[in-house]
Amino acid sequence: MLADTLLRARHLLQQPIREAADTIADALIGNGKMLVCGNGGSAADAQHFAAEFVGRYRDNDRRALPVIALGADTAFVTA
Repeated sequence: MLADTLLRARHLLQQPIREAADTIADALIGNGKMLVCGNGGSAADAQHFAAEFVGRYRDNDRRALPVIALGADTAFVTA
């Protein structure tokens, strides 16, 4: 049953995921920013997601990408 669910999700979500990736790429290529947010545990997921774009891990030649997790600075968000 799990395999059926995964195959169905792959089929149904492939196009929306591709469109989201294209939208993100277009924004970053066009000197835009990506703002991400979440509620509760998803706020931590949003911070991790943003860190993957900002951090460079082992590739010091890649510039950090302008991605901001809105829930990361609660003093700013609640001011």
